[in-house]
Amino acid sequence: MSVVVSGVLFHFPGALPPNNGDSFNLNPAGALVNGVATGLLVGGLQAVLLRRSGLRAWRWILGATVSLLVAHSFGDMLPDAVGWPLMAGLGGLVLGLGQWWAARWSAKVGIIWTAVTGVAWAVSMWLSYQTGNTPEDWRTEHLVVAAAVGIAVGACTAAMWRWLPLRSEQVGASARSRSSRL
Repeated sequence: MSVVVSGVLFHFPGALPPNNGDSFNLNPAGALVNGVATGLLVGGLQAVLLRRSGLRAWRWILGATVSLLVAHSFGDMLPDAVGWPLMAGLGGLVLGLGQWWAARWSAKVGIIWTAVTGVAWAVSMWLSYQTGNTPEDWRTEHLVVAAAVGIAVGACTAAMWRWLPLRSEQVGASARSRSSRL
């Protein structure tokens, strides 16, 4: 849900235009503002909920912020023909990697988490772009894409938290976190 909220706040109605056409946008302002603000909002809202499982909130927020900054940099700075496929194809993978780093999961859990996040991101971004592609109103297009990606990635995240190997690692991490504080 936090991705949907960030899509509304940072893409509609007053966001910076993302369409670069065939040129590079060497001004990083859009990527910095949208990437950092989106990352802080998404990571921060998720971290509030995840603290119950023993995760360190600052790592989750940092992982989300850096990941979403990288994803925004693809779309906000590269020509559309390159930026859009990179953002759609790699944005979710980068986010999954950032979350894997933050949670310090084993390779088994981290690879599956990253793959599920990447596929959910890519498929929802591509499908929503196909249905909401209205060049005359890029803000609405961004809102549709952000909502679809947020719902898909959020649903996959919620489902993954129910996955037994992940839950068993979180119980272990929570116990380690409590003992290290003593």
